[in-house]
Amino acid sequence: MSTESFEQKDKGVHTPIDLKQGAIDQLLAWPDFAKNYRSATKLPAKYAIAAGLIEDGRYPDPLSLLKNFIPYDQPIDLEEQLMALDEAKQFKENLALMLMQKGIIDPDSKDAKEAENTVPRIIDRDENLKRAREVLPIHVMGALTNALMFENVSDERRKEKLRSWTTRALLRPYLADLSINSSRGGDIEFRDLVLLIPEKIFQNADAATLNIMRNYFVNEGMRLFTDGEDNGFQKLQKVVQEESSQVRQEFLKDIVKEFEEVRDTPISPRFRDSVEGWFSDSSPFPLFRQKYFNHEFQKNKKLLLNGDTGATKTACAYLATVDCERVTIFGPAKARNTWPKEADKIFKEGHKPDVFTIQSSRDLENKRVETAQYVYVGSELLGRAWNDTELYVRIKAALVDKRETDGAIYDESDEFRKDSANRSKVIKGLVAQIRDSNQKKNQADIPMVALTATPISSNLSDLDITMALLYPERFALPKSYEEGKHTFSHQALKDPKIAFSLLFGERLMMQWTLEDLFGEKAPSLEYKRVNITRTPYENVLYEWVSNLQIGTLTKIRLLRSVLLNPELIQKTCNERGLIPEPKYDQKGLENRLQELHEAWANWLMEKNPAIPEEPFSADWIAKYGDSEFLIQCFFDNKLVNGVESLVQKFPYIRGYWKVKQDVSEKYKELRKFVQTRVKFENGHVASDFTPEEKVFIVVPYHKKGITRNLEDPNTKDEDLDDNALSLYEYLLNDWLPGLPKDMAINIDGSRSFAFRDRTAADWRMFGKKYAFVVADMDSVDESMDWASRDTEENKNIKKINVIFPFWPWGYDEFKQMSGRFLRPGQSKPVDFFIYESENSIDQGFYDLVRLKFLLTQMTLAGVELSKEDQEFFRSATSARKILLVEPRVGQAFLRDVVRKLKGSGEQGSIEELSKQQDGKSNFELFAQFYFDEGRDEFRIAGNNAEMVKNIILRGDPRRILSLGAGTCLLARKVRESGHGAEIDNVDINGAALRLAKERSPQIGNILVERASRLSSQGETYDAVDCSFMLPWTKLFSENGKINQDVNEIERVKILTEMNRVQKLGAETVLSFPESSLDIETFSRFVNALTSHFGYQVMEPSGISYATDCKPNKRIGWVITLQKTDNPNLSGLDPTTLAFVNEGIIISKYKNKKDTKPVVIRTEYPIFSSKEFIVHNPITNEVSRANSLDAEKVIYVSPRVMVSEIKQGLSQNQWDIWTAARRDIERALGRNYEDAEEVLAGFIKRRGLDKLSEWNADAVQKIVDSELNRLLRERRN
Repeated sequence: MSTESFEQKDKGVHTPIDLKQGAIDQLLAWPDFAKNYRSATKLPAKYAIAAGLIEDGRYPDPLSLLKNFIPYDQPIDLEEQLMALDEAKQFKENLALMLMQKGIIDPDSKDAKEAENTVPRIIDRDENLKRAREVLPIHVMGALTNALMFENVSDERRKEKLRSWTTRALLRPYLADLSINSSRGGDIEFRDLVLLIPEKIFQNADAATLNIMRNYFVNEGMRLFTDGEDNGFQKLQKVVQEESSQVRQEFLKDIVKEFEEVRDTPISPRFRDSVEGWFSDSSPFPLFRQKYFNHEFQKNKKLLLNGDTGATKTACAYLATVDCERVTIFGPAKARNTWPKEADKIFKEGHKPDVFTIQSSRDLENKRVETAQYVYVGSELLGRAWNDTELYVRIKAALVDKRETDGAIYDESDEFRKDSANRSKVIKGLVAQIRDSNQKKNQADIPMVALTATPISSNLSDLDITMALLYPERFALPKSYEEGKHTFSHQALKDPKIAFSLLFGERLMMQWTLEDLFGEKAPSLEYKRVNITRTPYENVLYEWVSNLQIGTLTKIRLLRSVLLNPELIQKTCNERGLIPEPKYDQKGLENRLQELHEAWANWLMEKNPAIPEEPFSADWIAKYGDSEFLIQCFFDNKLVNGVESLVQKFPYIRGYWKVKQDVSEKYKELRKFVQTRVKFENGHVASDFTPEEKVFIVVPYHKKGITRNLEDPNTKDEDLDDNALSLYEYLLNDWLPGLPKDMAINIDGSRSFAFRDRTAADWRMFGKKYAFVVADMDSVDESMDWASRDTEENKNIKKINVIFPFWPWGYDEFKQMSGRFLRPGQSKPVDFFIYESENSIDQGFYDLVRLKFLLTQMTLAGVELSKEDQEFFRSATSARKILLVEPRVGQAFLRDVVRKLKGSGEQGSIEELSKQQDGKSNFELFAQFYFDEGRDEFRIAGNNAEMVKNIILRGDPRRILSLGAGTCLLARKVRESGHGAEIDNVDINGAALRLAKERSPQIGNILVERASRLSSQGETYDAVDCSFMLPWTKLFSENGKINQDVNEIERVKILTEMNRVQKLGAETVLSFPESSLDIETFSRFVNALTSHFGYQVMEPSGISYATDCKPNKRIGWVITLQKTDNPNLSGLDPTTLAFVNEGIIISKYKNKKDTKPVVIRTEYPIFSSKEFIVHNPITNEVSRANSLDAEKVIYVSPRVMVSEIKQGLSQNQWDIWTAARRDIERALGRNYEDAEEVLAGFIKRRGLDKLSEWNADAVQKIVDSELNRLLRERRN
């Protein structure tokens, strides 16, 4: 079979070709099939062949069909490849899916990741499935999709693994469109929801899938009952009657039967018929879902309830245990007052139980401990008993011996999730003793209820203690060894479906939201993410902290402080010895400020008019000046306000200086928010101000610097004037001066529980009381009611505003805190705001809380998490992921892309830059942000281009090649100089080239291609520029090894290609970022170029500086070369082409300042430089690289070589010259002048520059030989 038949033409329609059996037989019999398949480039036909062979099943190595599908090493046109890249990936992903369906690829393997994108594509092709994805939770959608995609798989274990894989594949699309909520949104009737699910799911689904579906429809069916039981049954019966499918009908009838059992379960007459509802309405009690909980509890007398804050968990615990005589409640001390209050709400007068709360150890001997129906004991008291034997004995005597506990409730059961916590150790022993005491009396195991809003905070093991306390016969406690028993998480991770089948299939746990309970009556949790743009000054501080060599969690805390109030990091950095060594003494700081002021004045005069004017400020210095200077000022103890204090010493500078009004952009946003809700008179809060909105600022953070003075965390409540650095102090004295003190309050852990309860009551009931609150979240989140009530004193309040300056660690924590304002009794609308600084860990936290929420739902549903996802739950791992968040805009995006692409090579760069963000490829974003409306010429790259232009134009080239041209900076500089050279700009980023061409049409030609495979003919260019590109190229493989064949190394190919397209004598200028080389690597690199690539090194070469700014600004490294020969790679050691810290080459400067913080060197100079010097560290020679009016030509260009040869030609030699030139014109298609320069190069290279040695045969022989070489290279 020929290669032509292998790569059939499909006339541009990329659809698989239907292979007949005969064609498959031919392919199987073809000896060279594997070789031809690997190199084939027509991907649609190739896909058809691979798919046919996989389906046929006889091909001996089907996995190779996947691995060799995309021929990266073949000369495919780059623009064509980029256009086809998405389609090629889809083909490859489809092949991976086929191999999974055949059982050839394991769902846990790396190859299975190739197929993950097929899952959302399959869903998008079916309108019902698309609609289902908008509605169904991820674990339900995963089970449904898996059942449809892999319906022919019969092995149970494989089915489970495939269900987990399918669900994981949905993570990305769910993250993209999920506004973190357990219900997916999208209004849909129950009847329509049933119809979305294909009939065969109810008919042929495996047990796990059917379990998931049934649990989901039971949960959704109960939503029909939020308007009353009678209405609920009528609606459900109507759905059953209208269902035409017998299979679906039987499924629904089974649910109806269960609901009828729930309805008929008796409820104690002690409870009220209605309780406090929403917005001044009452609510029936118990609701149908609460009855369902009670019905399930009565089966086994044990149940875990996971519900939203305010979702009546306490009421349900009373409902379940009301028939017990002596129930002991274990929970956090701050929740204890909730229980008597809740009893007052739900029990009828005269039927209320005695609820006794143990406030301190003195209450253990209180008589009510023995007699009260409910006794609450705080986990803090239990924790103290671990190290106090006497206290433990007293607790045991009170709760076990005297009280004879016959029922237990674990309130906020996540309090006991950590096995190492003292409270957990005590409760395990105490509950075991309560059980033993009951067993000795031949009584059944005591009824138990566990309540939590956050069943999983870190990982599945968070449930281990709770499940072991509830079900000791089934699950072992952590670190206990009982034959035949393991912890809950061990069993669930070993066989993930156990998690779902136990928790939901066997109803060991019930789960609901406020919306589940109350339907449309309950307000939904909606929030606004407020984007905060960091100032350049904040960027400097943020990047400085980012580069500190400290623990991840500490770094996150410092970064959060920088974003909220940079002053908070000074003390921590001083204590930890993180302050950088001063670059300037005190006089040096003053001199540097004056230099920067002078530079700013020059910048104003010389800047491009397209760049807006800016005042002299810390932001201007950060953007164009000296970040090290700012960092030193910031940490200087003599400069209280950093550079702002230094400026005050110079009155003439002070007049131009823009004073920073707010310590951070977040504080600025907070200030504006609170001030717009207050009436002012003469700069102070008006005396007759009556608030119409309340503001509650809740910080997931420690109290230092937030509610309390950073220096004195133990400040007494009345000493508020001492809180100089706290957020509360800024609000009270700076933002709202004159605000009555009873209108604002700070709350943290140093406030007593009683004080917090009183404060919450005042907030709820009185509009003017505490209209502005600053609180740390830990002190106000658990078991507190902040829902504003409908009272006479509250009638002026129109709205409540809750502001999170940044995200908590998890969505559950955010939801729990928000739920304190959204609960029965709420009468005012609540707006929630989360402040996020762009391109920062704030975005990382947002991604974290969404991913954590989805993974938690998947875990509880028995989806087997990957090892990476399991690791993600660990705080350190998730913290690292926060720090690795991908920036989406601006300079942070540029830095992130550069970090990823350095050393990744052309193919790696193409794949990374092809990725999409917000509807645009990284190619486009990179181009847009790098160009920055022309501001790129004021950064390092722009000034480097000015210097390179000066070097290249001294030879007066006619044709220039710019490799890695990007936004065509060199071409723009050449055109600005008035030079008319023809310029070819080459880059793999077509978006950057097209943007440059659009903005500057005169830049020359743009060519989207690889530098390792140039389309230009040999001997074409007089000069080549390669600026900052080579560090992006590939030298080492991913494992740090080098290809044994140097001809196959990408960086070697590029240097060889550069030589090939240059004329002899042509000049090349290579330039590199400052960090790419040091003296050692520079020396090695130069030796490799001269020994193996046909170049001689010229000046200027070495470290480059801009000299017309103060102090001289270091630009980077430059190497100037002249082509003297063709490459000779024999004996080349590729490691000599390595850059600093690349692969196995370690620079001797690698560990320089290892123990000190890294200071970010912001790219500048402060204006566009025109004068440069280059210092060669090897020869110690210093060369200028200024514009042409300051420098003469110092090397022989190809045009000069032509002139020198032609001047001495005799008539006979002239005829030989002319004949040879015409041969070159015909063979290479060159014009007259080009052909002359090529011929001069031939003569120079072959040593015939002595005219006395000329004759027609010798010249013709050389020309023929060189032309054959060039034509061979063109064909290859």
